[in-house]
Amino acid sequence: MKILVIGCGKMGSVIAWDLCKYDDVESVGLVDNYSPSLEKAASWIQDKRVTTHLLGNNFREELVALMKSYDVGIGALPKIKQTNQLIETAIEAEMNFVDIYGEYYRRPNESYLEGFHIPPDVTAEAYGEMLHQKAMDKDITILCCMGFAPGLSNMTLGYGIAQMDKAHTAIARVGGMPDIEVADEYPMKYMVTWCWDQVIDSAMERTRILKDGTYQYADAMSEYELFSFKEFGKNLELEAFITPGMESFNFTRPKLKSCYEKTIRWPGYKDSMSFLISCGFFETTPIEFKGRNIVPRELAARIMEPKLAPKEGDVDVSVMWNTVTGEKQGKFSQIDYYMWVDSDTVNNISSMARATAFPASISAVLMGRGSFISKGIVSPEDAFDTTNYQSMLDELETKGIIIKESVI
Repeated sequence: MKILVIGCGKMGSVIAWDLCKYDDVESVGLVDNYSPSLEKAASWIQDKRVTTHLLGNNFREELVALMKSYDVGIGALPKIKQTNQLIETAIEAEMNFVDIYGEYYRRPNESYLEGFHIPPDVTAEAYGEMLHQKAMDKDITILCCMGFAPGLSNMTLGYGIAQMDKAHTAIARVGGMPDIEVADEYPMKYMVTWCWDQVIDSAMERTRILKDGTYQYADAMSEYELFSFKEFGKNLELEAFITPGMESFNFTRPKLKSCYEKTIRWPGYKDSMSFLISCGFFETTPIEFKGRNIVPRELAARIMEPKLAPKEGDVDVSVMWNTVTGEKQGKFSQIDYYMWVDSDTVNNISSMARATAFPASISAVLMGRGSFISKGIVSPEDAFDTTNYQSMLDELETKGIIIKESVI
């Protein structure tokens, strides 16, 4: 099979590297609009099956033509405005596609529609259904939100829900932080492993959640909890709080009583971010300073990002604790899913890249093998039936990532 990876940054390059571990992957295309990134990625991967493609100004036209020469595509772009275009483009090219971003394009968020070619007076819901129908008509699968979170979080919770006679709650707790050995060296005990601006967004945005049987908007970083993580030989105190996520479940699992996502951090992060927000550091309204208009968020983000960037030799960790509760055989039942991912210091791959890139690469290989039956725009919780779920767990285990299930 031939697989095309679009975006060769921190995630895309690792996705391409991992695809080269599969004998049935004949070739891997790596796409970007920045030549040095392509050269750096190809030099690191060092596999003759990798072909780089530099996009010019006619992004859509060039990409459609390129997609037609590959069997499966993977979207690994960091920004929603770029990712928006990929879904339409993949459908136009009739390409089976996996995207690692967090937007569920059968129900796209109204505020994320820039870049789509939407007919006048068409709602986001109607447009999402239009995309879904186009994909079905072309007999292709568009697997959205397939990284770490969303991705593995959706997949495990969806599988847990299926084990219940009646599921009541599905709560995801996911996050990435610097390893405990170096955490105190970073402000807020946090390390940027992907997109700092997206992290800021998650601390600012109210998010629509399902709680106690009703849809409501929750403030970012609300529903705070402090807990002990004691799996995989660990005994660590961590914190978690609501951030945007799990949006697809509002559509795919509407009968749940409660469903939302929380971000995991080392204790103290939430208080630090709340302080910065309360002081106005992330405001987007320009202020005048010495005769110039300055956007506080833009300035603060660029000042902070280098301080939070990984230092040479320092590593990160990724953590997951997801919980499904419900009824089975007339009794209360609870299923918990745990994961702890360390960095790969031999190949210089961050924990977050492993947790995000590997699910996408595995999904693309499964897609190329014809394992996904559902057509149209599909969420992870719907795509992974028992067979695909076990295939994902088995493949992750070969890469040193274990997902542990605990049933009460």
